[in-house]
Amino acid sequence: MKKTDAKTLKNCLPQWLREHGLPLHKPFACLNPVHRDTHPSMGYNEKNQTVHCFACGATYDIFDLVGQEENLTDFPSKMNAVNRRYGGGEVIRVTAKPTPIFPYKEGEGIPDPYFSGRGLSDETVLRFGLVVEEGYAVLPVFVNGVCRSVCRRAIDPAVEPRYKNSRGAMQLWNGAAIVRAVGSVLFVTEGIFDALSLEELGFPAVALCGAANTARLMKDLGGCAPVANPEKVVLAGDADEAGQGMNERLREQLTARGIACEVLPMPEGCKDVNEALVKDRAALQAACEAAATRRTEQRNPALEDEFLDYLSKRAKTAITATGISGIDKALDGGLHAGLTVLGAVSSMGKTSLMLQMADTLAAAGRDVLFITIEMSRMELIAKSAVRGTKERARPLLDGKLPEKKVRELISAYRQKTGGRVELWEPDAPLTPAFLDEKVSAFCESHTAPVLFLDYLQLVAPARAGMTEKQTADAAVAMLKQLARRYDMPVVAASSLNREAYRPGSAEPGMSAFKESGSVEYSADLLLVLKYRTDADKERRTGPRRLALTVLKNRFGATGESIPLDYEPEKELFRDGAAKTAPRTGRNVIR
Repeated sequence: MKKTDAKTLKNCLPQWLREHGLPLHKPFACLNPVHRDTHPSMGYNEKNQTVHCFACGATYDIFDLVGQEENLTDFPSKMNAVNRRYGGGEVIRVTAKPTPIFPYKEGEGIPDPYFSGRGLSDETVLRFGLVVEEGYAVLPVFVNGVCRSVCRRAIDPAVEPRYKNSRGAMQLWNGAAIVRAVGSVLFVTEGIFDALSLEELGFPAVALCGAANTARLMKDLGGCAPVANPEKVVLAGDADEAGQGMNERLREQLTARGIACEVLPMPEGCKDVNEALVKDRAALQAACEAAATRRTEQRNPALEDEFLDYLSKRAKTAITATGISGIDKALDGGLHAGLTVLGAVSSMGKTSLMLQMADTLAAAGRDVLFITIEMSRMELIAKSAVRGTKERARPLLDGKLPEKKVRELISAYRQKTGGRVELWEPDAPLTPAFLDEKVSAFCESHTAPVLFLDYLQLVAPARAGMTEKQTADAAVAMLKQLARRYDMPVVAASSLNREAYRPGSAEPGMSAFKESGSVEYSADLLLVLKYRTDADKERRTGPRRLALTVLKNRFGATGESIPLDYEPEKELFRDGAAKTAPRTGRNVIR
């Protein structure tokens, strides 16, 4: 295939957007998989051929978007993928609408009693171009001396709408303060009046124009060399949940960037900075001066201390034994934090194996979320209840067992697992966003969680028009992110491609996942369940003689085949009778 140069390929972004039903001249839902964008906040930039989210700060070009779809990480692979789709074709150029300019000027504000009532002097009003028009206080937002957006706030609290802001995303208010604060102290607020209050007192201050706009500030700080950043940032979010959330997010991001920071303590009884200015100007002045001059601890902890802290947090989750000694031995103790994908042809027993693992982990004290899309919650409970007993799941589900026996089985299951397995059967299509919402809620309310998903290919597409492969890619990407975010084991069942089902086909290997999304690239541990031999496949009596093969192990050896005996009628997996084959891979980190 003839290759097109990267610059030309980059200009193919409009084609990609049109193919995905996304507009070019108005905002659309953010394409960042981890951003739950309830209000369209991403737009197309014709000048640099990117899309940018003004809420989370994500910026992508066509190489990023195609790479995200196909789970590619290196640029050559992304470029090849874009060339495969668009190389040699005609490039469509689309002219974006010009950025609006508003007729407000710096240094041309008009004093008004409303501003003096908010504690602002005429000098501050003039300096920042503040005016009152038609019952609204107009707060211009200047970028390089030009007004690019406007916040209008009703003077009378009873007037609706309360705010009449200019359309589109708001820029940072007073972004020039970042340059003024180089080598000194920068204050950060949510609202413009709070930043105006700090400027009134003589402190460089920038307003995010919304607590969720932290990414824009970090991007603007990132545009400077480290030596050109503020020496310290004082966070002055409102004394409510949104403001404290802003403070916390910025504290984490600034600390990671090596910028010292602290939170401005609000004077007692004040909900925000402007209220403090009006109620007790002297107290606010003292608090700001103390925050600006207070010495901070070392910007970055020693790497040794940081790593030891990480290990201490993982201490409770380090051992995740599955209860099957052959598996635990091959995997250095069991499942570890990261994404594990278990592949097999249908009816091989992958659901039963995962469910047995889940019950074992729960019995050992772990909190487990088992998401079932293929089978019902009651079917899974029946499988767990009869495991290792003389009873069978089908008669239990058909109501053929006496009530006393049913109660005994269910009670024994509940006591064994301690009620720590939540079997969740989604009541709506399980999109990646819905999956993120459910798992995040579970992880935030449970300690040392473990996630199981049955199964990967039944996750619903994030948006209309996505192919099966794109849908699976998005699901894998979300599972990977959840495993990293909560540092937990995530186990997902996966179907194999059509080739694995054909008579006489080779044993399933890495290539069996090629049509199942980006599994083979993203999984930390890739397992495939299959018959040990062709003769085992033909056996009709006794337990199924299976093997669990380690196709990929990011932090261990690959190639090991773990023998397992599976008794479907008992819903039970045991260690196989055959000896484990020697490891053939090298114990290296890949």
